[in-house]
Amino acid sequence: MPLKTKETWVSECRADTIAKVELRVDLKKHKKLRAKGDLIFTKTGIRGPVVLDFAREVTPLLKKYGEVPLLLNLTKGRNEEEITKHLKESALQNTSANIVDLVSTLLPKALSLELCKMAECDLDKTLSKQAGNTRAKLISLLTWTPLTVNGHDGFRLAMITRGGISLKEIDPKTMRSKLVNGLYFCGEIMNLDGPCGGYNLQWSFASGYLAGKLL
Repeated sequence: MPLKTKETWVSECRADTIAKVELRVDLKKHKKLRAKGDLIFTKTGIRGPVVLDFAREVTPLLKKYGEVPLLLNLTKGRNEEEITKHLKESALQNTSANIVDLVSTLLPKALSLELCKMAECDLDKTLSKQAGNTRAKLISLLTWTPLTVNGHDGFRLAMITRGGISLKEIDPKTMRSKLVNGLYFCGEIMNLDGPCGGYNLQWSFASGYLAGKLL
């Protein structure tokens, strides 16, 4: 399901899909929680395939902590050194380009503008004219952009649900209940869910076909 964020700047970046974004939870006990995929900013937060998948990990933490800090790599996995090199090379190719135009060689214009604002850049100046600490802050933001999840859009916009009948209670060869004779199950009613990409639909079709065939 789509996630809501505390930060409001996301509403200015709704025109583009950001490809190959890496999301990770910025909580000490949950550092291993990561996901990669396409992301879209919304009026109130984030959505897209990677968010729909990652919501399954974030929503339990949201219930526990109230807020969940995330870090997003929006630059297709580039690290600080690679981003610095890219910006310097772009600046050499276009010596009059201001800082927003340079960042726009990596990201959409609207998102570039918001990140430059967060780094407190002088928007009309070139890369070399920015203060050293400002450049460092911008590079850091381009490497890992912080966002704070503080809500979600709930069941109404969910793509798949978790929970249901335990798989231990079902014969996988027939989809028949091990507890109630003549009772068959298929699809989301069972406690099984997968990532975006058609896997949940395929599971529903396949399990439904099998249960229907053997009824």
